[in-house]
Amino acid sequence: MKNRGEFIVFRYSLVEEAQQALIVEPLPDPKGEAVTFALLGDPEFSRNNVSYAFVGFSRVIPTPLFRFQENRYLAGKVAKLRKAQVHEKIPGDIIEHEADDWVPLVAIFDLFEQYIFVQRELEIWDRDSSC
Repeated sequence: MKNRGEFIVFRYSLVEEAQQALIVEPLPDPKGEAVTFALLGDPEFSRNNVSYAFVGFSRVIPTPLFRFQENRYLAGKVAKLRKAQVHEKIPGDIIEHEADDWVPLVAIFDLFEQYIFVQRELEIWDRDSSC
């Protein structure tokens, strides 16, 4: 396929509206910084009986070859949990058991422009169930 890149690009938007809570905190500057709370600390969540996790997210540090604003990007992995049938050899037999098989995709969050870049290999997520 012509012009097919390595990443799929998503756009997210955070809009500040009037809050109906007792303690109201304004969105940080830049607004995209609000997602760091959800990404840091390797949180897991479930959707449609499928488990997902944000793993290893940290801030990307500019280098002499790749210059950009500090604290602009968070990079890590988004992982989907699949159950794999594993066959283990023991003396005199082979036993089958179920094991966790986390399928990771690289993800980069642009906190300034509010974009998400996700590794294109989404077909590996769709083998067992839909996202």
